[in-house]
Amino acid sequence: MKKNIPDTNLISFKRSKTLGLFFMFFSSFILNATAQIHLQCGEVNQLIPDFKIDSSGSFSDLLLVKMNILKPIEYSPSAFEIRFFKKQFGSGAGVVISCTNNKLVATCYETAFYADHGVPEGSAFKNIGHLGKDTNSSVLMNLIPYRKPRPGQSWNALIKSLINNHLFNLPQESELDKIVLRRFPKTKISYSEGLVEIELKAGKRIRRMTYSNNYEASASGIQQIKNQHNIFIELSQFLNDK
Repeated sequence: MKKNIPDTNLISFKRSKTLGLFFMFFSSFILNATAQIHLQCGEVNQLIPDFKIDSSGSFSDLLLVKMNILKPIEYSPSAFEIRFFKKQFGSGAGVVISCTNNKLVATCYETAFYADHGVPEGSAFKNIGHLGKDTNSSVLMNLIPYRKPRPGQSWNALIKSLINNHLFNLPQESELDKIVLRRFPKTKISYSEGLVEIELKAGKRIRRMTYSNNYEASASGIQQIKNQHNIFIELSQFLNDK
């Protein structure tokens, strides 16, 4: 049987197989394959569970993709990548965690719109141009490379925590709403102007989730909401605004 060839030597694929049904004149087998992605990148050695390929929104919506600072995640040279961005009132902050040269690297990006063509005096931001045909304001960006997990937390522990909190199969926002309402039918759900975007890439599997929902305190006991909260905390540690 031909072996699956990984995208790079950093990621290998392991499949569970079920054989069955032998017939008199010919033989065949039913293959129920559940792909696990074995992430080996520097100190990180974790099994990422198989996850559904689904998307909320377009990969090209991300501001830094529109400004040609980042490529769409499907064209990223890294075989493993997590993108986490928070946007609100015209500004944003995010982190890109990728496997580069056999180690995980985190780069933080901060963005803002500025009504002038320069940058505020004393600012660490750089003017990276106009967004599309809008010449009335400029996009400012501050890039902070080589962010590391909090003291006492290794990269391996961080990835393990994200896996344990089901980052790769966290329900989309609409599914989370249904879960909450099934448990607490009278729960009020509000949607903020702020937005959290998460993009995932593992081998050739890509997923994108967007969240703007806010739940009443009664929903905080639901496991999927706890997972979402923990994931946001883990990934927000790389951002200046936390």
